[in-house]
Amino acid sequence: QIGEREEQAYGERAREIAAELAVHFERGRDYRKAVQYLQHAGENAARRSAHHEAIGLLTKGLELLKTLPDTLERTQQELDLQITLGPVLMVLKGNADPEVERVYTRARALCQRVGETPRLFTVLAGLSTFYYGRGKHQTARELGEQLLGLAQRVQDPALLLEAHLDLGGSLFSLGE
Repeated sequence: QIGEREEQAYGERAREIAAELAVHFERGRDYRKAVQYLQHAGENAARRSAHHEAIGLLTKGLELLKTLPDTLERTQQELDLQITLGPVLMVLKGNADPEVERVYTRARALCQRVGETPRLFTVLAGLSTFYYGRGKHQTARELGEQLLGLAQRVQDPALLLEAHLDLGGSLFSLGE
């Protein structure tokens, strides 16, 4: 009830107190809302460069998510959490950390489960960065080619630029 009241009082600014709301909803066993606010709290922490805090919040969100029924909404929530967690892990542990690969591999599987989404580009870019950091330039190149294909299909100039940069780095490293 406290969470609902604060959520109502803050209205559109509820994300500002997302960590507090997550605690209230978790204690009230409204895990769906708790996960939603853990996601927002993780994003807030990442924006403040509070990477350890962000990892804790996002990981807790992933744990709570396991208590919810296996639905499309849950899959999309997990995808959001994984996509938010990936860059935070890269900053804190490095691009080539095995946990980065695990997060982005899981996110890729989730993208396949919900169908090709705009978030697939972000996931493939994260995986490409991981493999590039590991010196697995051929795998990074293959992912870069997939990125380019996605960007060309949607004809988004920003995605095209990112895809060309990604693929270009791999090609350069391969001497091509």
